[in-house]
Amino acid sequence: MNSLIRITIVGTLALLISACASHSPRTQPQWIDGSSEQYPRSNYLTGIGQGADPESAKDRARADIAKIFKLNINVASHDKSSASFGADGSAADVSQTLSRQIQTSSAQIISGIEIADHWQDPTTRDYYALAVLPRHKARNSLSQDIRNLDDATATYLQHQQNENDDLKRVGLQWLALTTQQQRAERQAALQIVDLSGHGIEPKWSEAELKTELAQLQQQSSIAVSADSPALVTSLAGALTAAGFVHADDGAYELKGQASIVDLGKHDGMLWQRATIHIELSDAQGNIVGKDQWTTKGYGRDRSDTERDLQENIDKTLKRQLRPALLRFAAP
Repeated sequence: MNSLIRITIVGTLALLISACASHSPRTQPQWIDGSSEQYPRSNYLTGIGQGADPESAKDRARADIAKIFKLNINVASHDKSSASFGADGSAADVSQTLSRQIQTSSAQIISGIEIADHWQDPTTRDYYALAVLPRHKARNSLSQDIRNLDDATATYLQHQQNENDDLKRVGLQWLALTTQQQRAERQAALQIVDLSGHGIEPKWSEAELKTELAQLQQQSSIAVSADSPALVTSLAGALTAAGFVHADDGAYELKGQASIVDLGKHDGMLWQRATIHIELSDAQGNIVGKDQWTTKGYGRDRSDTERDLQENIDKTLKRQLRPALLRFAAP
């Protein structure tokens, strides 16, 4: 009987010791310090996240890798649909197609990030997570992005050279420039992913593309009209500051209108708000693009308020007109 009791006690103790061992805190994994034999730096991009709960730690680990790929995926987006360059359709809707390709590629890179391990610090009770992304997958996606962007740039430049309309040439050159600027973002990411740090050398110089854009703008003349002499002066000044040529017989016409509203007095100051409407049309009267911006002015009396409002209209136009015209010019 005593032997049976002793056997029972020993067995129970063994089970208790085994249970305690199975629930003992896991020692700190190697990857917490930024290195891992299982996921070597030569083959993987890794990210580490820390949080008060497991999901927060995992999200931060993924974000630690994803920040490398915070890329601009808007390919020359503007408020009108991309149009075909020619009747043969060979370059039709190239901007929209390129945008879809880049968005899909970026999504594939991010979706490839996996949580490889997680751990809880037994002392602080904080959670840690390890996210991994195979370098070859990211490298392949970024390389394909760059090839697509280069193909689009070549298309824009080819059609720019064949285009007779000066403003459309400006738009095509601007698309080529912005496409290469997006390519530079992917090249920077690829140089991180590719341990050689080389990436894919660009075919075009961004500086040269900018210089040619400025030269093309100087060949594009635009007439100005507005609902007040003051706004005509503001538009003409902003047009010149934007790098375009202001000419009464311009091939295009920029029309402006300012709707001004009295806002009354606040804290002893008289306020006004101006909504500036602009519209660009071609020689046939077709509207190429339009936009609007709002600004305010204030002063102790009406004269001061009107002067301050006019200054702010000038500033708004000089800040906003160039990007708006480039968007209008893009096909």
